[in-house]
Amino acid sequence: MLKVLRRLRTKGKKDPVVATPTEAEDKDHVLEQRIRERAYKIWEDAGRPEGRQLEHWELAKFAIAEQDALPTMTVKAPSLAAEE
Repeated sequence: MLKVLRRLRTKGKKDPVVATPTEAEDKDHVLEQRIRERAYKIWEDAGRPEGRQLEHWELAKFAIAEQDALPTMTVKAPSLAAEE
């Protein structure tokens, strides 16, 4: 019955435009989820203390940023033998 009523209400109307997330929004969502999971792990490892969620969130953000930057920080130093 509901399907019939919906069809009657939308008959002759264009299909509603469904907004799809942009690539940036997807990346933001993935990053936020990674931070949330890391903060939860930090909270568990700390013994599940009350009232320290902001501290755990900030620690998780730092850890994720450091992890994401690590590949760019592993550039090999030039060989000293090449200078001789």
